[in-house]
Amino acid sequence: MTLPEKSGPTVAHILGSVDRGGVEMRMLEVARALPANGPKLTMVTLTGREGSLAADYRAAGAEIVPIRLSSPWFALKFVAFLRANRIKVVHSHVHLASGFILALATLGGARVRIANFSSDGRPRAEQSLPARAKYAVMRWLLNLFATDIIGISPSTLTVAWKENWRDDPRCRVLMTGFDLDKFSSTGTAHIRDELGIASADPLVLHIGRADIPTKNRDGAIRFFGEYAIANPKGALVFVGRDGADASQSAINRSRWLSLTEQLGVTHRVHFAGERIDVPDLLASADLLLFTSTLEGLPGVLVEARAAGTPVIASDVAGAVHLAKHVEGIQLLSLEYATSVWADAIGDALEDRPTPETRELALRKLRGSELDIDVAVSHFRGLWRT
Repeated sequence: MTLPEKSGPTVAHILGSVDRGGVEMRMLEVARALPANGPKLTMVTLTGREGSLAADYRAAGAEIVPIRLSSPWFALKFVAFLRANRIKVVHSHVHLASGFILALATLGGARVRIANFSSDGRPRAEQSLPARAKYAVMRWLLNLFATDIIGISPSTLTVAWKENWRDDPRCRVLMTGFDLDKFSSTGTAHIRDELGIASADPLVLHIGRADIPTKNRDGAIRFFGEYAIANPKGALVFVGRDGADASQSAINRSRWLSLTEQLGVTHRVHFAGERIDVPDLLASADLLLFTSTLEGLPGVLVEARAAGTPVIASDVAGAVHLAKHVEGIQLLSLEYATSVWADAIGDALEDRPTPETRELALRKLRGSELDIDVAVSHFRGLWRT
């Protein structure tokens, strides 16, 4: 399997697929921001399928190479692929399985071998004795073969790797950047028209794939429902797919509708599904409500602030880390009473964003660690390209 000729060195990124998700979207923006004569990205997908973002990656100049991990010939195929294409940089995003990947990358001749952690959670499988033994081997391999160990926030390295990661010179925190130019448009009146929400009514957004239970849509509905008791106007809009498939989506939607009926807000809660116009949605919103129970580095908080939209967020470690770098993020514990969240929503919506405050928020992010141009320079240093 030989890749087309490229003008720059190839960096192989290892992912399950390139479906829409946090890591996948951020690396797509990196691919778009790389110069024509710079490194070229190849996304090796371990599920054996490409993913919904494959066409976008190709348009950005990247390649998609499915090599199924469950194949009995995976190791041979992967090593042969690296050697045939003389790939010297392997950047793996598959948690502790990166240990196995980077061991093979060494056999394949890669000189730069990066393990990138993006989640604060441990795999559920690690709870069983056989799985703990397997992950112990993966940790040993990762420690042996990784040249660099990256986390998108301090907590991802603490939880996923080890508490004393700061003592390891290979470890560092590297936040992925955002294409801030996408958030400079203000032509968003059509969004409210489409959703049937008057311009005078507050619009609260919740963004996240509901097939990931930690996104906690139920909590968002409860908090908004409490807010709605004293506030007859305003709508809550969910953005993101409702489930991994049609069956799960139907089950989830039924549960949410039942909850909205109990709270008397069914007519005020909208399900917009998976969207590609998130910048316009955020520019139309008055508040982003983030209720996740677990998140490595919630990029949607940065996107909201780039659009000048205030944020109320659960105080998960990734959000706490971002709040140190980005203004306009209010943190609340999920253990607080529902009324505390409702009051915070009400207070935030009393001072709705204006074009001037939106532009100021965007300006403050430019040139920061979260600006895509700054992030790309960091990645190129990491890849030695």
